Amino acid sequence: MKRKLFMSVFAGITAVMLSACGAADNPAPGAQAQEPAIIGAADTPVAYEATANEGAVIGAFVTVRDTLGNEVVVQQYPTTMAVYDFSILDMIYDIGFERTGINRLITPNQDGLPDALSFFRDDDTGLVVTGGSLHFVDWDVLDLLQPEVVVLGARSFGMNAAGERLSPDERAVLTSDTEERYSGTSFIRLAVSTTDPDFLGDMEANAVALAGMFPSLSNDILGRLESLQNDIVELREEAQQLDETVLVITMDSPTTISVNHPGSRFGMIYDQFGFTPVDSEASGDAATVSAEYVLRQNPDIIFLMAGIRGSDSGPAIENFLSDPSIAQTTAGQNNRIYLLTPDAWHTMTGGFGATEQMLEDLRQALN
Repeated sequence: MKRKLFMSVFAGITAVMLSACGAADNPAPGAQAQEPAIIGAADTPVAYEATANEGAVIGAFVTVRDTLGNEVVVQQYPTTMAVYDFSILDMIYDIGFERTGINRLITPNQDGLPDALSFFRDDDTGLVVTGGSLHFVDWDVLDLLQPEVVVLGARSFGMNAAGERLSPDERAVLTSDTEERYSGTSFIRLAVSTTDPDFLGDMEANAVALAGMFPSLSNDILGRLESLQNDIVELREEAQQLDETVLVITMDSPTTISVNHPGSRFGMIYDQFGFTPVDSEASGDAATVSAEYVLRQNPDIIFLMAGIRGSDSGPAIENFLSDPSIAQTTAGQNNRIYLLTPDAWHTMTGGFGATEQMLEDLRQALN
């Protein structure tokens, strides 16, 4: 029997095209004569089935929903686009960047891109341009290239040009100032929340939005999404049948051990992938603990993620595995300590390739 998806991909089959002319002849986003169809919006969730080519042309506009549920008017097939979220870069690469029609892509600092996105980091064609970081949107680059669409991530506007963290009020002001400065550019937030463990909903919303922006690729985008959703259902069913308990541990440094319970950011391993937590009563944000605490909990399986903030994971992993208390746990004695891929779980969460890597990491415990 065909497995049900976690959530249906929302309707919005026909996009109303507002202009087939060049960008100079287009009305500004929000000022079009006709109301564009909303991709990702429907009273009754049904499958969104696109044809191979919906007749969209460069210069046409469509309304899509961002991750937060806001309706945003964007140009379909933007030729110049900025993306400040690794999961969206992952999706674009996964479906074939060369098929999008983008001829100039602005990304966060290319030297800081994960290895899985080395395609953009190692670009020597001049198509990819550095325009800030995950936290900082570089006005100089946007001034020069004037992108039609800017995709913002969860961390966008978190810092200023000097690398100083901004308060929520400062962040709101900088966001507003940027959007006003580029009134002819569409800003859309397509991100996976850094605090909400429900990344699957964000991934789906992002995929549906991209399908609306690139209609000729929508079958591939939504087909890839459905395939991953079915894989997640299958893995969750297997995980729920395990008669073993799990503890998820992250390490920001070689000596700091943090446990992640249900409801925490990496609690998705329990909440959405179906593994049984060793402490079913604990919940909430990650907490720093000792190795002795891990021994007292004595999980059957430990998932360990080290180096999640760019630090060298080697010393942390070595210290953890060689700790006498960890070695005495059931997981340690049975060689049931499995490493998670930091980029996939931390900075690229919700990308197609990243989700596939997450599934591969978790299958270690099932095999």
